[in-house]
Amino acid sequence: MIRLLALLLFILPLAAQEEVVSFEKWRVMEGDNPQWAEPGFDDSAWKASAAPRRHSTAQPFFAGTRWYRAKTHLPASLAGQKLALAMSPLDEVFDIYLNGVRIGTHGTWEPYPKAVFPRFQAFRIPENVIHPGEIVIAIRRWTGQSRTNVAAFSSSGILQLPHPPQIGPAQLMITNQELRTASNLNRYLFNLLGICGLFLVGATSLAVFFAQRSSRRNLWLGLALVCEALAPMMGLAITFSNLPLRSPLAAMVTGMQHFSSALFSVFLASICPRLKRPLQWSAAVQTLISVLIAISYGSEMSIPFLFQQAVLWIAITAAAATAAVLLIERDGTHSNLLAGAVLLQAAAQAWFSIISLWLGVPDQNRYLYFGVLILDPRNVTRLVLAVTALWVLYLRHREEQQRQASLGQELAAARLVQESLLKGTEARTPGLTVEVAYLPASEVGGDFYQELNNDDGSLLVLVGDVSGKGMRAALLVGHISGALSNERSRRPAEVLAHLNDSLVGKTSGGFVTCCCARFDPNGTVTLANAGHLPPYAGGVEVEVESGLPLGVVAGVEYDEVRMKLGKAVPFVLISDGVLEAANHKQELFGFDRTREISGQSAQQIADAAKQWGQNDDITVVTVRRTT
Repeated sequence: MIRLLALLLFILPLAAQEEVVSFEKWRVMEGDNPQWAEPGFDDSAWKASAAPRRHSTAQPFFAGTRWYRAKTHLPASLAGQKLALAMSPLDEVFDIYLNGVRIGTHGTWEPYPKAVFPRFQAFRIPENVIHPGEIVIAIRRWTGQSRTNVAAFSSSGILQLPHPPQIGPAQLMITNQELRTASNLNRYLFNLLGICGLFLVGATSLAVFFAQRSSRRNLWLGLALVCEALAPMMGLAITFSNLPLRSPLAAMVTGMQHFSSALFSVFLASICPRLKRPLQWSAAVQTLISVLIAISYGSEMSIPFLFQQAVLWIAITAAAATAAVLLIERDGTHSNLLAGAVLLQAAAQAWFSIISLWLGVPDQNRYLYFGVLILDPRNVTRLVLAVTALWVLYLRHREEQQRQASLGQELAAARLVQESLLKGTEARTPGLTVEVAYLPASEVGGDFYQELNNDDGSLLVLVGDVSGKGMRAALLVGHISGALSNERSRRPAEVLAHLNDSLVGKTSGGFVTCCCARFDPNGTVTLANAGHLPPYAGGVEVEVESGLPLGVVAGVEYDEVRMKLGKAVPFVLISDGVLEAANHKQELFGFDRTREISGQSAQQIADAAKQWGQNDDITVVTVRRTT
């Protein structure tokens, strides 16, 4: 198909070259004067020029109205035939005059200049407008204050292969223009495939994020790639439509093209924590510039070209800095691969969009050629970077899963040890019934409880809470269990004082709360408290002084209170996980609900708090006299 189109495009015109007339030598003048369309006008004072063509970044930009004029001779062989004038894509609004007669217009002039996207066109020439001999062509052209040569609208290549205006048989000219459009699409096939590849990689990255929601790196990479690919995809569709060149949708696509660089800077910030803040600021600046460029495009507002180039400068600098940091940190082969891909993409972007312009490299020499096929080097490096980044994220995710699995095994083992320590403290005391409910919020909890039988027939019960969570809290619980086993006193105040001294300097800036109660055979209960929640007896909160939490300062003395506990009256000790349970409205379980259910069993109280909305360890211990 590609070879056939190339054959039709290049051989057919050659076979008919005697029937095609080109306008080669041009003159140009800025301004607007209807007399410049007249064939007898003297344009010798005008500046010599190449044939009119679309703006490109390699050419000086102009805004406003200017006229082009050229002359050629129509051979007698074309006399009496139906003729047409073939025009290359030209932005934005223009009129074409042959021998002073307007034969075609692209766009409209009133009430203000407005045009659709440029394209290859053939304008039929009315009869009796031209005859064998000299022909004068004049083109009146208007362009807005801001550039329209946006990559999103030209990456498909359908506007390439410019040619000087040509006159020939109408059907031949129409066919040639159609073939030029089709041939350009085929010549840029690799670029279109690369853009589709970018979209697929981006969509895959987004799918991974929404499936796992474990890392925002996949989110930012996916958004950047999808945005990068959607801009030329939408640009191609818009180019074939009849939408105005400066429509709001076209302006949005223009901004989207630059906004993808901002999203990629956010992705770089996620993989390079050392440069997180500078990269986030660069993304913010790129976003602002993208919005201004979109507004400029849609409203014809003029902004400096160097200002537009600032997005590229920032993107290239951000990529180069990130790659350098990744290489310096040497965080494994993965980082080296990613750094190499980032550098490669930055180098391609710098060459294509900045360095080649400085050196005056023609547009066609900035591409890679494979026969008749053309490849934009930026699309190659973007696709390499996209695949590399997605692969590295996958490898890092797999390593993180392995670390999480190993940590999960360690936490599970720690929980078994913790549960064995807590369950090993359960005591059986004649005349007392003890119920315990322990619901940790994670693998290992920071709550603890202890039951210790005394030689005089009494029972010592402790319920406490270690500030913080995780392994550190679990280790402190183990330390408390060991400290209690070495304590010979069974007076609550002395037990708390001993625990306090043993914990000073070991809490890493945290603390431990604890309530200690001794139950004597005669029904006397002796209490001491170290910053913990007071217990409940018979549905009433027991008044006990809240002492200083354990582990804060050494040498603290705790006060004791005594009370009588009646037969079958529940004595309930709880952790703050009961009170601080919160439902979907963020309403706490609170003191009132806890007091109302304090007469129930330990498991019922714990289950009620869990169903309300557990967000911390829940511990409930109830003691009842049976004699």
